[in-house]
Amino acid sequence: MPEKPLETILNRDLEGARARTVYAAQLACLEDVVNYGTNLIASCFHSSERTQPDVVLIAVITKHVVCMIDGVSELLRHACIQAASLQCRTALEASIYIDWIVKEDSARRALHFFVWNLRHEREWAQRIIPGHELHSAFVASMGDLGGFLSAAPVDQAKKSAANLDGLLSKQPYAEISAMFDKMRGTRTYDPPWYRPLGVRSIRHIADDVTRLPEYEVMYNVLSQVAHGTSMNDHVRFSNGKIEFEPIRWLKEFPWVFRTALSAAFHTYKTILSRYRPGQMDEYRRRYLTDWRQPYFDVPIVKYDVHFQPR
Repeated sequence: MPEKPLETILNRDLEGARARTVYAAQLACLEDVVNYGTNLIASCFHSSERTQPDVVLIAVITKHVVCMIDGVSELLRHACIQAASLQCRTALEASIYIDWIVKEDSARRALHFFVWNLRHEREWAQRIIPGHELHSAFVASMGDLGGFLSAAPVDQAKKSAANLDGLLSKQPYAEISAMFDKMRGTRTYDPPWYRPLGVRSIRHIADDVTRLPEYEVMYNVLSQVAHGTSMNDHVRFSNGKIEFEPIRWLKEFPWVFRTALSAAFHTYKTILSRYRPGQMDEYRRRYLTDWRQPYFDVPIVKYDVHFQPR
């Protein structure tokens, strides 16, 4: 017999219906912004020279932002506020990457991003090839789950690894790949894609593109959720009692909603300025007429009851 949720902790129907009623304008705004983003991807790529930086900036990172905002839209529609925080965090990080690549030396920065991804793909292929040094270490780390590797497509992995080896042995990829090798040293993983460019962390990138306030406030708070260390999202202590917070409720809807839209707005502005500057006036009009009011006029839902375990 299917298990029923303890509704004082998880009430899907009640909170989902409340979200779609109270925040109807905000949910419609999110959906419209996502739709706009899909068309922006196509139009900006069409206007680009379709070089490697264009692929990285538009087809990969901007598309990632739109994808994550779409996820936020769907999660907020069902009152999954905390879960939507993860999509907000990665959208914000991607938006900061876009600013940094666009700022200067775009071709080289995009190339590092591209090479890092090639190396990452090659490493996954090498992990499932018997006899490769990465295979034995990977099997050992998998423990009892290592048996699943017996069904891995080894021939396909060998072909993929060989193709990627050939590509990474050619310039300009070989030079950057060698830099990753040097920085990796004896570790079992590559450094972040931006590390060979002299940047230590996403915080330093945010500072370089004058988005440190967003990092210090939004990104840090969202990172607590992503790493499972945000205690106040789950439990509170009051008058000697332990109070459980519900899994789905709308307390943080305004903050998550605005954080998601801020990442989208910043991304769209940066990409349009680079690829379709003539569209900026139209974008500003869309913001003023369609998105500004639901962005600022967000209702607040207050709760008075918490679940207290006996």
